[in-house]
Amino acid sequence: MALTSDESEGMYLYGKNDGAVYDLDISVLNDFLKGKIQDRWATFNDFLIWYFEPSV
Repeated sequence: MALTSDESEGMYLYGKNDGAVYDLDISVLNDFLKGKIQDRWATFNDFLIWYFEPSV
């Protein structure tokens, strides 16, 4: 499930089957569909913590 749009040739995707969040660059879409792309965050909660964490 897309968490962001693909307007900038990349997006964050939530994996409904594994609960992970992927930082997907559109250039590796075929590898993602084949299951060859590692998740960036293991859980949606980890993604939210990163997303809302104040930058220093």
